[in-house]
Amino acid sequence: EGARDGVLVARSAALVRQARPDLAAIERLPCQGLILTARADPDDPACQFVFRFFAPRLGIAEDPATGSAQCSLIPFWSDRLGLPAQGLSSRQLSSRGAELHGRLTQGAGGEERVVVSGGAVTVITGTMAVP
Repeated sequence: EGARDGVLVARSAALVRQARPDLAAIERLPCQGLILTARADPDDPACQFVFRFFAPRLGIAEDPATGSAQCSLIPFWSDRLGLPAQGLSSRQLSSRGAELHGRLTQGAGGEERVVVSGGAVTVITGTMAVP
């Protein structure tokens, strides 16, 4: 309740990889997007969890690299796996794919924050004039 995105946990990374979501059904959900996630395969030491992100309500069938999903996933997987949230790694299993890293920190007012890092892909360049 109150979350921006819904989170659905699958039994395996293979199920996340193979999922063919019903985008019309996802669009009717009372959230902005849906995160499908699972624990990473045991033979994949590079990350602790995998995920995909769908937001048809925003005109995005599947987002290729979603840093904002880490705000939900880092605290969730830290708790679920019993690992400190000072450095969890994930793999987004979209067609383009992404590897993201996240950690929990405390803001100046004591609030919990998630710091996200990873590679970037330039999708547009240009110059903007601001009056």
